[in-house]
Amino acid sequence: MDFDSSIYEAVKTIIDEWYPHGLVSCYCASVHEFGAEAAMIAVRIEPNMNVRQISAVISDVFNTQFPDKILAERKCRAPARRILRSIKELKCGKDPAATVCRYNKQR
Repeated sequence: MDFDSSIYEAVKTIIDEWYPHGLVSCYCASVHEFGAEAAMIAVRIEPNMNVRQISAVISDVFNTQFPDKILAERKCRAPARRILRSIKELKCGKDPAATVCRYNKQR
């Protein structure tokens, strides 16, 4: 799988700001210790994924990493929306009319 550092940085920032409820206090982790999970999410994001698909990836990664704290897919939709918006801005610019995206061309 390709690793795009700009996508990783966007995912990490969003996950750090969101942090799944209960994991920080449960695992005595600081809010900024989800780098491994952010990397796992970033490499699984594919061109043309939608919010539900990205939220499924987020849920799967956190449920795999923290099996005793099940995180429902629907709880991951807010960060998934932000990740999708961030990726589009990174790769397509802020022009909402952009139809051709560098992200799709690079992959």
